[in-house]
Formats: sequence, structure tokens, C-alpha cells
Amino acid sequence: MNVQSVINNISFPKTVESLEYFINEVGHFNVEDILLFSTVEWTMPKWALKNDIVFFFHAKTTIQTIRRLESEIRKNSGENNNTLLQGLQHARSLYDKYGGKIFAIGRVLGRPFYDSGEWQERVHWGRKIYAEIGDIHILQTPVKIDEFSQFITISRQSAITSVVGADFEKLKEVIGKSNKIPSYLAESHASPLPLTRINRYNFLELNHRYRCSFFLEIQ
Repeated sequence: MNVQSVINNISFPKTVESLEYFINEVGHFNVEDILLFSTVEWTMPKWALKNDIVFFFHAKTTIQTIRRLESEIRKNSGENNNTLLQGLQHARSLYDKYGGKIFAIGRVLGRPFYDSGEWQERVHWGRKIYAEIGDIHILQTPVKIDEFSQFITISRQSAITSVVGADFEKLKEVIGKSNKIPSYLAESHASPLPLTRINRYNFLELNHRYRCSFFLEIQ
């Protein structure tokens, strides 16, 4: 199956207020949603389609944010300080295991949708386009960024990094060296649309086979 694919870079709460929201109200950090549940609603680009592949990556910069918040909390007195510091200690343990690594894979189950709920004022991401992601597969051996950074550069401007063409096949190979990959990934390809093969007789067939919408020039 020909698909589109992205690396979703999961960041960390940037403020004490956002940190309190996840510790006191949600009860866990959003990176743990991927570890705890087989289906989630997650931020995705609006062009995502059913069966597209998502590689979940725990942001490498998370440890810097954790250290900054620890320092900020220790400087200020408050009844909730111990709870927040314990939460950050737990965040450190998650980072030690998953930070700077692709640790899970999922696939899109339906069309993206817009969510303008007030709860989003309390989280640390800006995107309001979501899609249901299912069949989440946790990697037994998370893949470090050093193992794929030579051919994929994680975006610093966005939580979404597109992975297409040969890069998709290389990333599959890297992950498969130390992990059993789900069948939906093994059977998927992210090939560019073969422009040189298009003519007036086959353009509808090829467009359908290679997706119905295209976001990047390479596609």
C-alpha cells in the first residue's frame, strides 16, 4: 500500500501551569498516552489520510525543559512543589528510556478533524488538527536519532516531519534491524507519484494508487 508518513515529535510542558495540568488533572504526560493506549487522538497534518504511518519520537530537547522547570519550581515556595518535582522526576525516567528516540509506530484510522476545545489553552502544543491513530506498536528497542539523522532531519519549526520516498524505506530498515515491525508498516511504501509514467489514459488510476492528495513537491 502506498502511504504518506510522518515523524511526530512529542514535546514537553513549557510552563509550570501546563505541568500542573498534566500532573494534577490528566494524571500522566502526553507521551505516556502512546505507551498506555492502543488508540489515541493525536495532532496530525490536515492532509493526512487513512492508513498513513506515524512514527512517535520523544523530543530530544525535553531534558532541557525538565531542568529549567525544576530550577524554577525550587526557587519558588508552594504547597504543590513536592508533587511537581516528583512529576518531573518521573518525566526524567521517561526521557532516559525514550528521549531522542522513535519509540512507537501507529497508523491513521480516519480523516483529520479540527478541535477548538478550551482545554487546548492549557497544553504545550499549538496544533488543533487531530486524527485518530490506532494499532499503536511500542518498539522493544527504541531507535536513537543518531541512527537516522544522516538521511532525515527532525523539523525544529514543527512537531511534524514528513518522511517520503527512499527515506521511508531506509527508516523502516533501521527500525526493523532491532525490532519486529507491525505488518501494516512492512506492507506500506511512501513512493513519489511517478510523473514520467502519467498519461491521459492512466492518470486517474495512478493518482488513486499513489494517494488522493499531495503535500510535498517530492510526492
